[in-house]
Amino acid sequence: MEMRSRKKYFLFPVILLVFALAGCGLFTKNYGFNSDTEGLYVQKNGQILSTLTSDFDQSYYDIEELTYVAQQQVQKFNSDNYGQSYYSYDQLTDEQKKQMILPVALNSVTQSGETVKVVLQFGNGDIYTAFSAIDIAAAGGTKVYTSTVGATEVALSGNFVTPSGAAADTAKIMEDTEDTLVYVDYAVQISTERDIAYVSDGVTMVNSHTVQTPAGQGSFVIFK
Repeated sequence: MEMRSRKKYFLFPVILLVFALAGCGLFTKNYGFNSDTEGLYVQKNGQILSTLTSDFDQSYYDIEELTYVAQQQVQKFNSDNYGQSYYSYDQLTDEQKKQMILPVALNSVTQSGETVKVVLQFGNGDIYTAFSAIDIAAAGGTKVYTSTVGATEVALSGNFVTPSGAAADTAKIMEDTEDTLVYVDYAVQISTERDIAYVSDGVTMVNSHTVQTPAGQGSFVIFK
């Protein structure tokens, strides 16, 4: 009887520790990038991954040539704007990978039948905006921005709700300074690395980590 009691008292602080770690984010669910998903995938650190899909149905198309052109375009952008002569993290040593964030990185170029997919990674929303300005304009927008809530240069405006639709107070949102913030001003699907905590008016929840923003207005997405 005494031994059982000791076991119970031993397990109790362990249970408390588990709940404490859960509150610290140990059990936060992460969602990986899916290259088949449209729109933008935003990581906790504000980096963006995006897939460009195009028809590749002509006999004279060459995947190696396309890959070379993509490499040159990315390298030129990085060199002209940031003085970095790289186009991929595969070019970096393990030590460089720990220290450097490439403005734009060509992650992969793959062909499946008559379709080709190019996956690009961007250091933040401002870099994505500069590199993809033509595509953003064609979609009716001007800007993609990523930051933490505490460091955002785009002030929170409008009304916010939780994923369940409950009203959220802006002052309360601003207290969680390390939450990741995404701002866009056009219609686009956005997927996030972690569950979404708040969205602004007009943003439609697709699932716990994916939204569709409306056209013609600025929209915010905030996740833990």
